[in-house]
Amino acid sequence: MLITTSKEALAILDRLLDAQALTQIQEFVFDRAWEGDSYAAIAERSGYDEDYIKAVGARLWKSISQLLEIRVSKNNLRSAFGQYARTLRESGNQIGLDIRAEIEDLKRVDWGEAPDLACFYGRKVELDRLTQWISIDKCKLVAILGMGGVGKTTALTQLASQLADTQEFEYIIWRSLRNAPPLERLLADLILFLSNRLETTVEISILRQQLQTSRCLVVLDNWETILDPDRMGEFRAGYEGYSELLDLICTTAHQSCVAITSRERPAVLMPLEGVESKVQILRLQGSSEATSGILADRELQGTVTDLAELGDRYSNNPLAVKIVATSIDNLFDRDVRAFLNEDTLAFSGIRLLLDRQFQRLSEFETSIMYWLAIDRDGTTIAELERKLVPCVPKGKILETVESLYGRSLIEKNLGRFTQQPVVMEYITDRLIETAIAEICQQAPQILFTHALIEAQAPEYIRASQKKTILAPLLDRLASQLGDRATLIHLFHQNLALLQPQNRPVTKIDPLDLQPLGYGAGNLINLLCHLQADLTGADLSGLTIRQAYLHDTPLQQVNFTNINSIQCAFAETLNDVYGLAFSPDGTLVAMVGITGILSVYRVTTGEWLYAIAAHGSVSMGIVFDSAGTNLFTCSFDRQICQW
Repeated sequence: MLITTSKEALAILDRLLDAQALTQIQEFVFDRAWEGDSYAAIAERSGYDEDYIKAVGARLWKSISQLLEIRVSKNNLRSAFGQYARTLRESGNQIGLDIRAEIEDLKRVDWGEAPDLACFYGRKVELDRLTQWISIDKCKLVAILGMGGVGKTTALTQLASQLADTQEFEYIIWRSLRNAPPLERLLADLILFLSNRLETTVEISILRQQLQTSRCLVVLDNWETILDPDRMGEFRAGYEGYSELLDLICTTAHQSCVAITSRERPAVLMPLEGVESKVQILRLQGSSEATSGILADRELQGTVTDLAELGDRYSNNPLAVKIVATSIDNLFDRDVRAFLNEDTLAFSGIRLLLDRQFQRLSEFETSIMYWLAIDRDGTTIAELERKLVPCVPKGKILETVESLYGRSLIEKNLGRFTQQPVVMEYITDRLIETAIAEICQQAPQILFTHALIEAQAPEYIRASQKKTILAPLLDRLASQLGDRATLIHLFHQNLALLQPQNRPVTKIDPLDLQPLGYGAGNLINLLCHLQADLTGADLSGLTIRQAYLHDTPLQQVNFTNINSIQCAFAETLNDVYGLAFSPDGTLVAMVGITGILSVYRVTTGEWLYAIAAHGSVSMGIVFDSAGTNLFTCSFDRQICQW
């Protein structure tokens, strides 16, 4: 019997100590001393004083010496346990046989960096499904996908622990890919363990032999670290060999199972997944049972309704709930209702978690995430296609939405896509920060590509957009640029720059890059939210998109030659001298004292456009029989066709 790891040595101590288990700090000192660390290094890693660590070590070596009946010190740990192992090998007593059996079992299970699960809550349905796939269906690969903190690693650890107890597998090995090891290093590690340290040749064919000759469970955690952040599901440069590893696992004959966790689905798995396939994927969502267990452990104070609301706000994401529970404990005296009344979601720890996800997104993926946060209530592919400025092919939209879904950043329900509340709060904050930075730098871009509010949205959605986007954006801008009057002046200046007659001709201006974009509409909405007086404002020649002017006085506002897209105006109209409906009843056109021809869409209340039809009062208007042309008549009987 050869003892090669500290875990094997600790197994001997656990057996000899029986009920008198080592403390956590004793185990830590033993483990690091086995690896050759100095007392100073152990103290630094543990956070304890060096003198205290030395005292713990001195008592520990004395106790072990008495148990093994061999003089043990920090410097001779390995040789002392080697000598004891030889004694056990020659011993025929029962305790010696039991320890030898336990050591042999340890040699067939290597937990690597698997977390120590002090507590585990719920997930019975998910664990039963995974067990079915692995033990009954004999799947070659199972993947657990989900956003950061949802509990992928914890669930897989619990599953592997349960499978270890059944002795179904001859070998179980757990490895984390957190530091993105080269494939050769991972192969060497797996082959050495699965061959009982008898094979040192590092070739993928050798791994295949090990998976064929023994039933092995190989767990590979954090698979997303070897994927390219710019190409969803594709491997990073230098890691393409992992594709060959997946191909080996999924398509060759063997009796083993590989289980992976990832925030993204590897693209090579897409054609292999299926109901009858030996490749299965589980998308892990939040767990209300985990939330209940975590909150109970923290002894937070609140009603059942309060605790359920807290869990729902964070989509029952275990890591998010843990972080928030700590904040409630420290800042709100464990009072859940006091925290809920603050109406805030994204604490710093959760932001760090989502920052890592957000940094992996492409520019277009980021744009889609912004739109989903703006929409608040979910949207479809067709709706996204209509909103995007500039226009984007539907194929690219589908591909991007699939990418975000694969990264577990969005959810799908009945054909509509949305975000978890925590993600939506985070993305909204990023949207506001980006808009503020661009306005302060006088280089607005996002104001032209995204609507801050949607004039045609249901009232409750628009109210939410005002509360979560417009209001905080203006509050932060005011703190950086000045008071309300300063902001109103700034927005009027930017509106003027958008008008054709004021656009610079000597250079390409960013304000001119999106002629059909949301810039003018956003600036008008910001002015309206500030309750700015628009009387006499010159908005002529502007493309105004998604402006909500239903409650805004517009006396003497110049709308000449505007292009109105998806705007909402007040229903009351003054000085209308001529009005006509299109033959199908969907449009209404009117003229009046100003000579302006206005056309509305009846079904949505949308003002389509306004044109200076005549220089004086317009008296009449009529559609032709096809509804494709309009004829207007001025006070001096001049007829015009439109």
